[in-house]
Parts: sequence; structure tokens; C-alpha cells
Amino acid sequence: MQPLIYAHQHPADCSTAKFLVYQHPWHSGLGAFVDMLADALAWAMAEDRVLLIDYPTSWTKYVS
Repeated sequence: MQPLIYAHQHPADCSTAKFLVYQHPWHSGLGAFVDMLADALAWAMAEDRVLLIDYPTSWTKYVS
């Protein structure tokens, strides 16, 4: 499975690739993040899109 995901996430020509941008609701925990990220990757692969994760520009509110 890992080679299939790698090949899908690394297209030969990014200029023709379609993308799915995932924005996680950062008020949830790590387990929810991993679960929803797996769902997003499955959806991206089913729709033939490369998954991009939109991280917050500042991590200060998540670090104590």
C-alpha cells in the first residue's frame, strides 16, 4: 500500500495534477487528526487528487 500512496502523492507532472487541500479543525486531538487525515487521503485517492495539508501559519496557540 505504501508504494501506491507514494506514487499517487508524487505525480510525474505537478502542473497537470489536481489537488485536494485539507484543513483540519485544530480544536480536536491527535487521534481525530489521524482519523480525518486518513479519510482525506482516501478521498483524494478516490478522486485522483494529490492531498495537501493546510497547516496553520502559527503554531503558538497550540504549544504551551
